[in-house]
Amino acid sequence: MAEFDLIKFRSTEKERRTKDVPVPELAYFYPKSKKKETPVWTIQNMTGEELYKMRESVERNRDIEKTLAALGSGDNAEVAKSALGVSNNVPEDLARRLSVLVSGTVQKDFSRADAVSLAKAHPLTFDRLTNEIMILTGVGARPGEKNGSGTTPQ
Repeated sequence: MAEFDLIKFRSTEKERRTKDVPVPELAYFYPKSKKKETPVWTIQNMTGEELYKMRESVERNRDIEKTLAALGSGDNAEVAKSALGVSNNVPEDLARRLSVLVSGTVQKDFSRADAVSLAKAHPLTFDRLTNEIMILTGVGARPGEKNGSGTTPQ
């Protein structure tokens, strides 16, 4: 740690890394004007908070299951569970990866239900995107320049 420049670390702005991942298999869902281009899914690294929330997602999945079960049984509860990707049968890795994809997708209105749909319809694409997000998360934020608050020298 003696060589680590703590002053530089503290004074450097840190921005999320992003990456465009080609998803030609999802071309149908992109605007017709973009059909000639290979469509891309823009991802970003997760923050520390998002990473730890992802690690807790298995327990949250169990809590949601218990809550929905307490609210009632029947078709409505089962439809809600299916839409949220929640049940005792959801593998732990899937519960984690659903959280990864939601946190790591740049498009802000992308939801857990959307992630569930993608995992069901395009499981290998889902797997590839979540792997890429984890790789970006491992690299960490991109260091940038400190934004000064003073006037710009002439």
